[in-house]
Amino acid sequence: MNFITVNVTGYSGADMKQLCSEAAMIPVRNIVDSSSFDLVSFSAEEIRPICFSDFELAMRSVRPTVVAEDLERYQAWNKQYGSFVSE
Repeated sequence: MNFITVNVTGYSGADMKQLCSEAAMIPVRNIVDSSSFDLVSFSAEEIRPICFSDFELAMRSVRPTVVAEDLERYQAWNKQYGSFVSE
């Protein structure tokens, strides 16, 4: 989990949702891509749990959308109008 928290700089909430969805689909794609895949007899128990490497792979395709300028603008707005106390 530390890897994820350290490497998600610039990811919005929507980006994080997409990242988790992508990581969750990797084990499903592994089964679908296997030569023994049979949609008729496919069960949820056949899907392996999500693991660390799934998040690493997902981070290759799901890129952060928040840039430094956006963060600076949000911080300036918060300083002027917001009630959130930042460091």
